[in-house]
Amino acid sequence: MLRKSSIFILLFFVLPHIIFSACTKSSGKHASKVQLEKFVHMANLSSDWYPQQSESLEKELNAYFEQAKRDFNIVVDGDKIKALIVPHAGYYYSGLCSACAYRALLDKNGDKNKHISRVIVLCPSHRVFLNNIALPDYNVYQTCLGQLDVDTQAINILGKSSSVFRTHADAHNIEHAIEVQLPFLQKTINNFKIVPLIVGHLTQDSFHEAAMAIKKIVNDATLVVVSSDFTHFGKTYEYLPFSKLVFHQVRYLDSLAIQAITGLSGYGFEQFLHDTHATICGQMPINVLLGLSSLGVYKSLNSRLACYYNSAQLKKAINGNVINSDILLNPVSDLECEGCVSYASIIFTEHAVGELSREDVLSDYDKKSLLKLARQVIVNAFRLDIDKIPEHLIYPVITPTIQLASGAFVTLNTKNGDLRGCIGQIWANKPLYQIVAEMALASAFNDSRFSPLKKEELDNIVIDITILTVPRKVGNYKEIQIGRDGVILNKIDASGQVKATAVFLPQVPGQFGWNLATTLEHLSQKAGLGKNDWQHDCEFEVFEGFEIREK
Repeated sequence: MLRKSSIFILLFFVLPHIIFSACTKSSGKHASKVQLEKFVHMANLSSDWYPQQSESLEKELNAYFEQAKRDFNIVVDGDKIKALIVPHAGYYYSGLCSACAYRALLDKNGDKNKHISRVIVLCPSHRVFLNNIALPDYNVYQTCLGQLDVDTQAINILGKSSSVFRTHADAHNIEHAIEVQLPFLQKTINNFKIVPLIVGHLTQDSFHEAAMAIKKIVNDATLVVVSSDFTHFGKTYEYLPFSKLVFHQVRYLDSLAIQAITGLSGYGFEQFLHDTHATICGQMPINVLLGLSSLGVYKSLNSRLACYYNSAQLKKAINGNVINSDILLNPVSDLECEGCVSYASIIFTEHAVGELSREDVLSDYDKKSLLKLARQVIVNAFRLDIDKIPEHLIYPVITPTIQLASGAFVTLNTKNGDLRGCIGQIWANKPLYQIVAEMALASAFNDSRFSPLKKEELDNIVIDITILTVPRKVGNYKEIQIGRDGVILNKIDASGQVKATAVFLPQVPGQFGWNLATTLEHLSQKAGLGKNDWQHDCEFEVFEGFEIREK
């Protein structure tokens, strides 16, 4: 039987008869036939979506994974990843974004994940109107990287659990949002079956029914993949809520959506969609994932943004097959944003943030975003008041990790290495991204050691951000470890009050080759004290920190 995108294959396996001998008699002959039916769905997208030859596809995927590791690394235990949200555009546009999330599934050696055995792929229906969830009518999916078995047992459970699930061949035959995910899965997971589901327009009751049914097939070895792009802006998509500062406005919309999603707030996401009419094509499958979370399917999910950009940014950043990751995160003009689509890759994991170092809590995407933020707030300060970009539109996509309260210093150096400004805040009661924005402005314009930064100096400035842990007191200065600890010196007067104070960041002694004694002498002088005053009536606090720096 032949049909569009699918081939019916009938295989016969004849079990040979086996003669079992006893001492004096042989048993009778037994022969049986086992009939195995395969309905094979053939991947049918063109090379405009991704390479159709296995060798070319492997090469392109490897290039995306290598760049993801180099420029957008994220520290997470692949075995604890429970869900992903990844884009489904052609690989030219969204391949790098997807790779940033999928690469996290690999083990520390870069080998395929051996823990996951079932992958539920949830995608929207782009060409067929559905008011249910379309089950596949095939049990094998063939891509140029090989065959994938459909988990028919899971499919049967869903079909019997609720009328929301219905077999719909046409929907699967022309839907691209499942197919584009499969090569990434084949490259990152060792042995697994798929549960491909196309999610139509569901009522609230249907969402609940669907989540309750899917809950039955989720276990510790199950990964849920939500296939979705984010905001589609422009005439092509009939979505033109603004005409100025389009890049910033679109990013802000996506940031609001991502905050609701990473906060696992189904209500917040629904409210966002109601208020903005945002064109997030995968909003229905995203709601199913949020419904699973609300049902307590997972112990404790933490969300990490692995990557975010839009198609206009990608066009400016790509040269041939090479994507410049620094240019990729730069703003683009209103004209360039016409017809743009946003892409985000989000990882949902049971890997607790508390198990990570302060540096590893932030993804490389977070770090790059903070550096871009520091520069953009300074650039914005030089604009005329009428041209200034509102503060909330300057902020990057706000992730759970850059919302954590944290002290930070922003340092400005010339390209020759000369200090041009450095101001920070050790104790913080604000999110990290706000501290970075404030300290960037303070370093540029309020460091009393220097004249305010001039606009013509911007191109000669390199920005460095040091993100800090909370300071702790040490009982003896000998506990201070040069190269690891930042140091706060507090000179105490006779009444027990702090008379003078000074601080060095962890990297300062190393920059000048100082040992502990020399460091404390300079710190004492920085506080306005004598060279050796650190030896008497002083208390010390230490903190750790890590640097992120513009290239």
